[in-house]
Amino acid sequence: AKLKQRSSQAEAGVLAQSAVDGVVVARRDGIEPDALRGLAQSVVQADSVRAVVLGGSPDGAKVALAVATGGEPNAIELVRTLADMVGGGGGGNVFL
Repeated sequence: AKLKQRSSQAEAGVLAQSAVDGVVVARRDGIEPDALRGLAQSVVQADSVRAVVLGGSPDGAKVALAVATGGEPNAIELVRTLADMVGGGGGGNVFL
C-alpha cells in the first residue's frame, strides 16, 4: 500500500508540473474512479495548481472523470458539463 501511495504522489507531482496557467488536464486510463479522484485531489494541493481535470477509462468501456478545484471554478458545474459530453451524469461537491 505504501508503494502504491508513493507512486500516486509521484504521479501527482508530475501532473502538477504540467500545469498551464494553473490548470492540469490529463488522461489516465486503467485507474479506478476513486483512485482517479484521489489523484486529482493530490494534484490540486500543489501551490501552482488551481484546477485539475482527469479523465480516462478504468476498464476500456466506461469513462471516469475527476475534477478538483479550490472552489473556483465550481467543480460540480465543470464535471457536469464534461460528463454530459461523454454521456454521463456527474456529481460531487464544489471542490471535487
